[in-house]
Amino acid sequence: MKKSKKRELYIEPLKRIAKKSGITRISKEALEEIANRLETHAKLLSQRAKGYARKSKRDTIKLEDVKKAEKEAFFIR
Repeated sequence: MKKSKKRELYIEPLKRIAKKSGITRISKEALEEIANRLETHAKLLSQRAKGYARKSKRDTIKLEDVKKAEKEAFFIR
């Protein structure tokens, strides 16, 4: 039996998002993988944003920090 890790994101909202995107069928395993990848991305984005806040000598992450971190992560110009 495969032990699943504790996740912060729930599968049902992801299923609804998929439906709204026109996806009619998606497996539980695919939804779980999407949730895992989203959580990983959120953690990395948060850590990068934290770095930008610290460079600005702040403890609070602001929107500008998240936007800079996202540009760095996705090479957005």
